[in-house]
Amino acid sequence: MTVTRVGTLAPASGRFTVSAKFSLTGILGDAKCGGEFSPDLKWAGFD
Repeated sequence: MTVTRVGTLAPASGRFTVSAKFSLTGILGDAKCGGEFSPDLKWAGFD
């Protein structure tokens, strides 16, 4: 899910987080990333 400021000139608007829960252990993990992927995802219609 992206936020409304993705794809704008707002600072840090091109960053996103992916979170997951491991089914075997129940441990939560996440990864943060930036770049052009987040605005491209927003412009493709995936909110």
